[in-house]
Amino acid sequence: MLLTPLELAAFAGAATLLALTPGPDLLFVLSEGMLRGRRAGLIGAVGLCSGLIFHVAAVALGVAALVQSSPAAFAALRYIGAAYLLYLAWKAFAGRHTASSHREGGPVASRGIYRRAVLMNVTNPKVAIFFLAFLPQFTHPERGQVAVQMLTLGGHLHGLRASLLRGHRGCGRTGRSLATQISGP
Repeated sequence: MLLTPLELAAFAGAATLLALTPGPDLLFVLSEGMLRGRRAGLIGAVGLCSGLIFHVAAVALGVAALVQSSPAAFAALRYIGAAYLLYLAWKAFAGRHTASSHREGGPVASRGIYRRAVLMNVTNPKVAIFFLAFLPQFTHPERGQVAVQMLTLGGHLHGLRASLLRGHRGCGRTGRSLATQISGP
């Protein structure tokens, strides 16, 4: 048995609280949903969850521990992540006046949203450190291979996060409607 029912409840509770905590991921899904529609919000959520797969695999394979133990590797990842977030902010501000022309974007827009979401998640060192700190709390070497346990837990976390982000992306339509009512058509 991977987790006892009590451990599974604790894992699900902690994972839910962490997934509901507002952060860049949630803001990204909400903003894409508001600017480009429900489909764009869903694509953003899928991209973010794809990035989580990378982090779970990295922790399970020990790569995240290597990055954490190497100050140079951690600094490089941190600077790459910060540069990418600045790039996203610049793109958001530079493209604000054309947002209405990209509603319910086509295939190119969809690939771009997905790619931005994956890169945003993968280059965020806080996510790697979170997984490095969180997943081992629920593993037990005496119950089998720790890497397999972490991958299984990561799968559960991924499913939970995907469900929650999918729910948040529906807020985009409400936000757009409210913004239209406030500012006019």
